[in-house]
Amino acid sequence: MREVFLESVQKYGDNPLLGTRNAITGQYHWKTYKQCFNISQNVGRSIQRYSLTSKSEEFLDIYQNTVRMDMLGVFSKNREEWLLLEYSDFLFNFTLVPLYDTLCEEPITLILE
Repeated sequence: MREVFLESVQKYGDNPLLGTRNAITGQYHWKTYKQCFNISQNVGRSIQRYSLTSKSEEFLDIYQNTVRMDMLGVFSKNREEWLLLEYSDFLFNFTLVPLYDTLCEEPITLILE
């Protein structure tokens, strides 16, 4: 996904990528590929700077290499910021652990443990 995103930014940089609808006016505000890339890069750097990821336990990947994932939990409704966070995950090799607002207490507790 990282390569696809980077190639798209290079190819379509000034074209609109992500639109958010204004609830009052009904009009969309668009961010370009370059704007989304810059925001995602800044978010990823901040996540690293403030050590906001959690390391997984070691496991074997499909090539039998021992690896640990940098996991990042997010609790949010589906919205623009969620997608920008996913783009930063692609850029910085984080693993997003989604906690949806529609989940009940029991699965959220299980995921957090």
